Amino acid sequence: MDEMNPTMMDDQHETDYVPLKSEEVRGPFQEKQAEREDSENDEESEETLLRKKKKIKKKKKKEHKVKRDYNRFVIEFPDSLERILYRFDTIGIAICQITTSWPTQVLGEIIRLLTLIETGITFPYILFILGLDSLALQFAIIILLTLIISQIPKRFVYRKRPWVVSRAKKKGNESTSSFPSRAVTCAVIYGYQIGYLVRYITYSDASDVVLAVHWVWMPILCLIFFFAASWARVNRGVHYPSDCVAGGLQGLFVIVLGSGIYQGFIQLCPTCYDNECYARYIVVSIEQFIKEYNIYVMLGLSFLFLVLCLACVAPPIEFYTKFHYVFGLTLPCITFQVVFLCKPWSLTKMAALTKPPESVVNRLLSLLYGISTVILFSVFGALAPKTKLGSVLTFTTLYISGLLSLMLWRYALGF
Repeated sequence: MDEMNPTMMDDQHETDYVPLKSEEVRGPFQEKQAEREDSENDEESEETLLRKKKKIKKKKKKEHKVKRDYNRFVIEFPDSLERILYRFDTIGIAICQITTSWPTQVLGEIIRLLTLIETGITFPYILFILGLDSLALQFAIIILLTLIISQIPKRFVYRKRPWVVSRAKKKGNESTSSFPSRAVTCAVIYGYQIGYLVRYITYSDASDVVLAVHWVWMPILCLIFFFAASWARVNRGVHYPSDCVAGGLQGLFVIVLGSGIYQGFIQLCPTCYDNECYARYIVVSIEQFIKEYNIYVMLGLSFLFLVLCLACVAPPIEFYTKFHYVFGLTLPCITFQVVFLCKPWSLTKMAALTKPPESVVNRLLSLLYGISTVILFSVFGALAPKTKLGSVLTFTTLYISGLLSLMLWRYALGF
């Protein structure tokens, strides 16, 4: 076999070799165009990087805000407890979110509005305007306890909402702590209050059998309210079923504690349930008013409540930033009861407002007055500045206005 000439092999390699596209020889024009493309790509990548940096900055700002509001003096919901509740919560979410169509969303929104804490704080004021004083006092105590007790876990325990961690479909925008469900707490309490309202109205004509039946259907009403509110919150993707169970237990605790405080209070001050709290005569002059009613108690309570509200926004804890509105409508009711419906605490030991008239016309006028005043106060509270100084001024305005409007309306009804 003849040996191949090395020169022939080189020629064959040269003819067989096909240069790659990247290795093609470029002319001056192609090189300039390539440089231009590379510089444009570099500029685009720089712009993209700048955009990404801006997005990250915005995100960090939001995270910083959440840190400031929720991460100071806050305990993260334990992972061990999260693992224990995982199966229960997952099954509950799947059941409640079987359908998320617009009719269910509308129904859920209606339930949400009815179970807001802002809805409950209007009850005592309207009931005092109507002259249902014993009932109003009990509601005022329970609502005030709800505001304080439900805020403790909300402020100091943080649990991410289900939609935030992609465990539920997002139907709501709430991003604060989900534990426990305050809406469910309020639902249980409102169910109890509606049942107690029926008992209060029918008490004088009710037999023992009717009252016994009342204590059967009232817990059933509370359960219905509990399940309705729980479904609405889980369907919205803003609460776990375990949050709702905790909220229901919290509501029961508030009811028991509030009812006990109410029973203790009426031992110190005659109850309006049997009309013992009312005076038999009308105070007609300002001089008589000052001599008989305990203005010192009113000033002392007002100062105490102002200090309480200042403590709610005082750093570093900042316990309750919405205090100006929720306390601005509930605390005047407590002051009104102590000063104007508690004879033993008056200067003469006999001074109190007279029993309000029970005619249908007076009740209708009182209802219209109470609702319109509450709407006015609510709008004012919602539009008030959110600064600390603005909150304190808003609370002071609402407190004085609420107390004066209660006093003047009830005083006018006595004539």
